[in-house]
Amino acid sequence: MSSRALKKLVGSNTSEEPVEVEDAEEWTPAPKQSIFSMVDIPELMEGDAPDSDSDSAQEKVTQQPFQTPKRKKRTKRNKRKATKSKLASSPEITDDDILLEAARQSCSNRELSTTKVPVAASTRPADLLAVNRKFLDYRAELQRKFGSSLAAGARAHYSLPFGQLVRPKATWPPLAKCGLEMKTSSDTDGSCMFAFAHSKDYSKQQKAFYALQDMMDPNTLSMVLSKAPYHVDTLLHLSDYLMHQDQSEVAVDMIERALYACQSAFHLTFNFATASCRMDYRVQENRSFFVAIFRYLFYVASRSCYRSALEYSKVLLLLDPENDPLAIILAIDFLAISTEEYEFLISFYDTWNPKRNLNLLPNFAFSMPLVRWLQRNRLRKRKQSEDLLDSDEIDKMLQDALIMFPGFLTRLMHQVKVGGTDNLDKSVLFGKEIRLSESESLSRLLDLYVSQSRYHWQEPDVLPWLEANVVVVLGLVEPIVVDADDASTHGRNVQPDERLVVYSERRKRLYPQPPRNILRYIFLRDLPDVPPLVPPAFASQQIYPLDPFPPADSINTYDPEAERRQRGDTEGGIMGFLNTLFSTLWPTVPSREEEVADLNAILAQFGLAVVVEEVDIDAEAAETENEVPPHEFD
Repeated sequence: MSSRALKKLVGSNTSEEPVEVEDAEEWTPAPKQSIFSMVDIPELMEGDAPDSDSDSAQEKVTQQPFQTPKRKKRTKRNKRKATKSKLASSPEITDDDILLEAARQSCSNRELSTTKVPVAASTRPADLLAVNRKFLDYRAELQRKFGSSLAAGARAHYSLPFGQLVRPKATWPPLAKCGLEMKTSSDTDGSCMFAFAHSKDYSKQQKAFYALQDMMDPNTLSMVLSKAPYHVDTLLHLSDYLMHQDQSEVAVDMIERALYACQSAFHLTFNFATASCRMDYRVQENRSFFVAIFRYLFYVASRSCYRSALEYSKVLLLLDPENDPLAIILAIDFLAISTEEYEFLISFYDTWNPKRNLNLLPNFAFSMPLVRWLQRNRLRKRKQSEDLLDSDEIDKMLQDALIMFPGFLTRLMHQVKVGGTDNLDKSVLFGKEIRLSESESLSRLLDLYVSQSRYHWQEPDVLPWLEANVVVVLGLVEPIVVDADDASTHGRNVQPDERLVVYSERRKRLYPQPPRNILRYIFLRDLPDVPPLVPPAFASQQIYPLDPFPPADSINTYDPEAERRQRGDTEGGIMGFLNTLFSTLWPTVPSREEEVADLNAILAQFGLAVVVEEVDIDAEAAETENEVPPHEFD
């Protein structure tokens, strides 16, 4: 041990090393004094208590020799010595670390207790919808489900790192600058809002897309895409066409490319994990991004990758949780049950129902008793939840849902045989009430729920539970004729349950016309079991696949209808010529030189052009004449 250290241990007050005293003054007393005074921690140790008489720094050093730091040396040898002594003395500061940690925790508790926050702060919507990016990659979920051999062949194909939404592919065109950018603004409540903006060149591409989208010619749009490979609307339009042609792989590749273009334009502070991703659906440039996520998540769900689809549904809801412009809330319950995320769905319902009245939606009215029953009766690999409801309470939840939405049972019976449901047409609840009190909008909601979730209800263990509760409901609401000679009718209520009348009036009152977000959901889902729903107000309007039922208070940069009318009035009625030209060309590519020139004349207004390979008709005809039929050699 050095003489300097011996002098400190015996309390020597020599002034040989003034630098040591200055180093001790730099850090030892002040931080502890401020932390402890902030959290009102009393004197825990006699040696650690602040001196109220303002003793000198040298006196504090002699009182606490074990807390004095080593003087920093500039030479490499002394640095090593200081490091060794610091490591050797690390057990001596364990008590200080404990005190500092207690101070931080006490400070956090005080801040939480003094801040006015709701009781359920731990289950705020933003926290509940936090996106786990590792679950967004549906190909990784396929690999977890079916083994590594499924993705072994495509591993090199998807070797690039995963972004915020998708993984780019090496086969895609290089993305230098597609013309998309993201800007920020402040909402009325002070929160940060994001919005896409188009550059001058991208605006020209967008106007060209509006000029060509009505023709529904994929070949012409492909030529435009060759000039603008990352134009989002063109990619989504072509993917929709290819999906209907059963070319799902190519269609999904285009959706992923559109999402990649969007994620490449994200603002630096745009982040789904921290819920810093609010976007206004009213802004016209934002809507294609919403539609791209919507289509992609349901493709992922169609591959049975429900965990990834659930994360994408969180992404879509986080963009605009207040308005939910695409009504993704109609699918969250189905996705959560499919991936056995029962606790998430229960927490989601408990958090959102007081404000959104989720119990009035058929999907939540039936999914909540179902998820409670599954939580109680299904064995899972994860730890069993302690928040379990009693079986009788779960049964009452299902019975209440059947009385409120009787159309669910009749629709489910078209898919599966439900026992105890003979002669339902003569039933008051499941026959007459459906015909009298079920509006068209409520009918579509029930169609959606049964189409999406019927497989959950026809499980071998779930169906008997449903059948037993149907029998109970029939006994509650159906009028019973008491026969003195029939002992089975003795002691049963003659009057039906009062909910039969109350819920009938509620159905007539609450579901007159569907809001626009539900109309968009039905339109974009395009389920074969769910007929389209177009209110009379939209009967005379054209509905575009990428912007169905736009908001009434839209913030528009482009007006496709006005642009069409303007182009029709200029340049010799060029829009009328375009309509006749496309009607004769569909679904072929323009091949004649004058037709290509006319098409390029239109696209030249937007800085674009298409090139079609010219064919020498005379040379081709001469070659055909000199050709000898194969049978002449026989």
